[in-house]
Amino acid sequence: EGSKGSGKAVEGITPEAMEWLTQYDWPGNVRELKNAVGRALAYATGPFIAVQDLPEAILMATERQGRFSSYREWREKILERLEKEFLVKSIHEQGGNLTLAAKELGIHRSTLHRLIRKHHLLSP
Repeated sequence: EGSKGSGKAVEGITPEAMEWLTQYDWPGNVRELKNAVGRALAYATGPFIAVQDLPEAILMATERQGRFSSYREWREKILERLEKEFLVKSIHEQGGNLTLAAKELGIHRSTLHRLIRKHHLLSP
């Protein structure tokens, strides 16, 4: 239901992301769940909502519940999410021009392409 108004062709949610959603306490009940799914749809770059697409509040709360085996694992997930968000923002601000986005980010264009592939940001 959530993807209807987003303009994205999201087919569903990965089993891992669904597990994270079911482990969360949902203090705001249905409204909070709808908002979380809406945010995840906005961040989703593939056909399915993945864990890294979930709102930070869910990732942080789940971490406190011991979902990660180590601080290092938690840190890597958070840093990957921030990196992805930063790339999306920079590319969007440059109107999709990757040369300008790379220049703004202070990285080589080939590095930007590698990061885009890593985060599955653009269709091949």
